[in-house]
Amino acid sequence: MFKDNLKLLRKKKALTQKEVAEQLGMTQQNYQKWESGKSSPSGETLERLAEYFGVSIDFLLSGESPEHSVPITRHQARTLRLYGLRKEAKLTIEEVAKKIGVDPELYRAWENGDKAPGPFDTPKISKALGVTTAYLISESNYRTENEKIEAENEKVQKEFIEEIENIDSAKSRNKVKKRLNRLFYSLLLAIEDVGDKEDYKELASYIFEKFDTINENINKK
Repeated sequence: MFKDNLKLLRKKKALTQKEVAEQLGMTQQNYQKWESGKSSPSGETLERLAEYFGVSIDFLLSGESPEHSVPITRHQARTLRLYGLRKEAKLTIEEVAKKIGVDPELYRAWENGDKAPGPFDTPKISKALGVTTAYLISESNYRTENEKIEAENEKVQKEFIEEIENIDSAKSRNKVKKRLNRLFYSLLLAIEDVGDKEDYKELASYIFEKFDTINENINKK
């Protein structure tokens, strides 16, 4: 848990709460709230804390390395994404707030985690920062719809190829024919639904070549 990790890291450095607070340019009272779990730092402050203690943000939040990390809360994830996306877009809080049409102090409160955007504000923030609403609220790891579609298409392509490899290694002639016919029909439907067929020419060429090889093997049996 964040508050326990923060306290542990401070004690390892043999520092008092006051000393850490002074290094971060804040009051001891505000810092103490983090260690007691009464409040959470903003995304920007998390970054500063991680840098100060010489650990990653992931380690600071979970106490483990990224490959063994535990999920952070949705509230923490949204706070980090608001901050990270704004910095990535090289926008100030005032500039983002203007794009959304809200007071800069309100946006600052969202980014600091003091308040949460409402259902009508979230889509506006997503648009201003160039991501999907699902990504912003941590319900998806895909930033844009195109990114999601590309990932889904890649998965389907992989499934097609795996299925073909399975057919090619099958022993029963009838079983091969049935699976081949089913896959061939599915492939035709898939290609028909794809808007930009140029992207699939290479894959389709590979699959049809495989079909020819499988058919030749069947006829030899």
